[in-house]
Amino acid sequence: HARCRTILRSRCFDDAVAIVTATERPCAANYVIAQTPDRIIDIEAAPDRVQLWSDEAGCLCHTNHFLDPRALGVVEPEIERGPDSQDRLARMRHLLAARRPLARADLAAALRDRTGDPD
Repeated sequence: HARCRTILRSRCFDDAVAIVTATERPCAANYVIAQTPDRIIDIEAAPDRVQLWSDEAGCLCHTNHFLDPRALGVVEPEIERGPDSQDRLARMRHLLAARRPLARADLAAALRDRTGDPD
């Protein structure tokens, strides 16, 4: 997790993003990097490729699967590509889209939501 520590020690948003995007990585991982008041990016990173995702209407959601594994050359085990993670992403987007501007209470309520919990 040395890369995460270096990201946290970055002085600016662009430097933090470059820590992930400017060099190859030893394994696939996901990074969500943000800076107040209004910068956020989701970086899906494979060893030699990255995919950048920005917010949608002021909100960025990510769950436990790559959004476009083929673009990264990543093959996810079926358990990780299962419907639970994809359904959870859709549910979070739905819950948060209904609230603008977002308040902490809105986010907390969405995170407590148990609709579609895995068995």
